Amino acid sequence: MIRLNGITNYNAIKRFMSILAFHKLMLKGGIDTMDKKNINQTVGANIKRERERAGYTQERFSELIGMGPKSLSAVERGTVGISLSALRRVCTVLSVSGDALLFGETPKHRGTELMDKLDRLGPKEYEIANTILHKVLEAFALGKELPR
Repeated sequence: MIRLNGITNYNAIKRFMSILAFHKLMLKGGIDTMDKKNINQTVGANIKRERERAGYTQERFSELIGMGPKSLSAVERGTVGISLSALRRVCTVLSVSGDALLFGETPKHRGTELMDKLDRLGPKEYEIANTILHKVLEAFALGKELPR
């Protein structure tokens, strides 16, 4: 206890404890801040890669996910992080998994990308896509039977 003229000085104790807590926070925060920066850069680069693969401009993509173009640009550069709700919208619009955006590309087996996209469709959209896919496969099968 810090005593001044026989009286415990609780303000001095409180101040000392807050300085210690602040110091710990700064040390720990510095490490976490670097981790967050690296994660933001990785996720941003992955979002940009997938957006470009899908053929969207930043302007069009930002409209689809409900984010301003400047905010999207900052996310893609990794200068700011992305919220979970925005990340979810990105995954939905691009038909990619959260893992692809968080961890980068993973080797895929043939057809996995198509299955992932089909899995993210609603029931009605799935039935439409399923019907179209069956018709395409039928056309391919007929094409193989025709003499060349």
